[in-house]
Amino acid sequence: MSDHLWKRILLVSQVVIITFHSSFRCYGFSFPPRYQQSTLIPSQHFQNSHSFSNLASSTSDGAITSSPSTDQSPHFHTMLQEIHFDDNAWEAYTIAMEQMFKRPGVVKKTKDHEIAACSDFLLSRQGLAPIPVRRPVDGPSFHRALEEQGTRFQQHYNFTKQEHEFITRCLVYVGDFCAKPRGEQEAKFDRRDPVVVSWYKLKEMGWMPRENSFSTYMYILSNASEEQEVEDKTGDSSSSTTSSVYDDALLEIVTCHGQLYGSNEKTVAIQLKNLIRRGDVEGAEDLLASLEKEAQQNIRENIEESSQDLGLRLRTFLPLMEHYCRIGDGKAILRLFHRMQEAPGTYFDADAYATIVASLAHHGYFRPGKEGVDEEFGPRLFDKIVSSMAKDVLDLTPETAAVLEKGFQMEYSEGTIIDRTVVEHVKIPSNCTCPKTGAKLRLLKLNDNQRQHVHDTLKEMARLSSQEFLQKVNQRNKANGQPEVASSPDEESTENRAYQAISSFSEWLDTRDGKPYTSIVDGANVAYYGHSNVHYSSLRAVVETLVGMGENPLVVMPSKYVQNSFRVGRNGHYQTLTERELGTITWLRENDMIYVVPRLCLDDYFWMLASVSNQTKSRQGQDLTVPMKDVLGRFPGMRPMIITNDQMRDHKLNLLEPREFRRWCSCHIVNYHLNFYEADEWEDRLVQLEPADYFSREIQGNPHPTGVGDVWHFPISKSTDWLCIWLEQSHV
Repeated sequence: MSDHLWKRILLVSQVVIITFHSSFRCYGFSFPPRYQQSTLIPSQHFQNSHSFSNLASSTSDGAITSSPSTDQSPHFHTMLQEIHFDDNAWEAYTIAMEQMFKRPGVVKKTKDHEIAACSDFLLSRQGLAPIPVRRPVDGPSFHRALEEQGTRFQQHYNFTKQEHEFITRCLVYVGDFCAKPRGEQEAKFDRRDPVVVSWYKLKEMGWMPRENSFSTYMYILSNASEEQEVEDKTGDSSSSTTSSVYDDALLEIVTCHGQLYGSNEKTVAIQLKNLIRRGDVEGAEDLLASLEKEAQQNIRENIEESSQDLGLRLRTFLPLMEHYCRIGDGKAILRLFHRMQEAPGTYFDADAYATIVASLAHHGYFRPGKEGVDEEFGPRLFDKIVSSMAKDVLDLTPETAAVLEKGFQMEYSEGTIIDRTVVEHVKIPSNCTCPKTGAKLRLLKLNDNQRQHVHDTLKEMARLSSQEFLQKVNQRNKANGQPEVASSPDEESTENRAYQAISSFSEWLDTRDGKPYTSIVDGANVAYYGHSNVHYSSLRAVVETLVGMGENPLVVMPSKYVQNSFRVGRNGHYQTLTERELGTITWLRENDMIYVVPRLCLDDYFWMLASVSNQTKSRQGQDLTVPMKDVLGRFPGMRPMIITNDQMRDHKLNLLEPREFRRWCSCHIVNYHLNFYEADEWEDRLVQLEPADYFSREIQGNPHPTGVGDVWHFPISKSTDWLCIWLEQSHV
């Protein structure tokens, strides 16, 4: 090649490079401090004669890539630039990449000489300027830039399709490598470093991975950044890289993901966190406002959330809320709190409420006379927020309770008002009275809608459990050498039969004549009490005690136990009922005090449903609740009460909403204790009844005995403790 021609090519290449970098800046990309441009140097082609003309727009990995031109005409050498990665980051990336070269799932059928050629690119600290990523991204421009970058990359390196796929597998699997537990060598480095370098290489290639690989990259960068924040605060940080580098990479990945696969609630939450971390609160507010506007527009137009799931969730708002709580901006906290309450699909948890309440307490917004708040302030503001909390949260973990307690202690520890403020742990005795404030806790009932929901859910649970119950019966029979129980021809028929059976029971309760039932007895539980077989003497003792207390009991009994003989216990031995036991069954039938549950139906759902039945005809709207200190001496509480010692551990019960289940248990379950007999099991025996709960174990506010404000009690999970909070009501 003549000197004159070489000079012309060099001149043209310089013009192209200048033009490219001008375009590069227009896309809005700028090198973070970690990446610094150095003098451009001529490229060194890999000596590889294979063409890359057959690369499709979707590779075998399902990723988005460009379709390089198949034009094989000569072209000038593209200039490379040197990118200065932090030495520790580059070492971490190198270690990860060396692992990739050893993994069969990455290497596959790649030849040694191909791996060598690819490693020259993967382990080189020189490369092409990567595709720029601008926020917000213009779709057509982004895709055009992606295609041009891929073409430029291929024209420079001339990799084969197999080599290209090997490179992309290495870069993608680095994410999986960093996401998993690491060995001693890898643990020395920040897991984000290999991902940041790999991302730079992907941009250099003009190649975008599959969505799940994007998710892995985002997971590593976002989670590790949160861990790093904790380390920075505690002084345990070992990272030598500025957080802005990771934040830049994460935002670029989120931006590209949104352009290629669409945004979702998770990527939006990541963007918000990054904006807050970078101090761009205004940008975070703007992004959140645009999402709220879109959500409201969808509601007006009756549009369901898209497949990208852009609905607003708690974690969408939390980064901004946590920021306002950290700086103690009461107005901003309350403004955002109301927006969160109005957002469909946003449900508060205990931690979110604790963060809000603790911050407002710490910064004095619950003090009487607090200025600067546009709405109700002081204790009334506390009551308002905690009233909402009580609707969404049942109890607090010890950790969450500690957050609340600390928030109040930091503000209310000055001594001037401590005598009229209570923030401490208490234990509530059976008289329901708080030992610190004298406030009485209540037994909270199911409202009509909740009762109906429990009723309907139990019917559905009976249907879903029928097939599982049949399988358990047959497994037990097989273990005992007994024949299997025949089922319906198909599962649906078995489920329908169970649903029809409990529906018939429900209808019978609503349409029967006579007095309403006030006590429902778990017949099998009582009959087995203290024994490995059925004792109708125990059942009769409990029923007679209830009748003597003025109750109208109904025993719910599986059909198996009203036969003359049946198998009992784990050994499956036969029990034959005596004449006296059969006589007890007859006595219960004649007095309309027993309901026999059909075969292959779980009796638990029947006695549970009976407790929430309206008993429409027999009750005629009458309130069956028995008040404390009843003039007739009846056992106080709601009716019907359920007599059982069942611990209610059936996993199917999680289908019930937790608050409904807890209120149902508190209001209806009554435990019993039956004295054992000495000689004759049919002799008179003492039956003692005790409610499962005297008050509801859920957040509740009750009047202070002085009439000054409400006392709030927060049950603490896995403990008998409550956090008691009562605030002064007048300005000192």
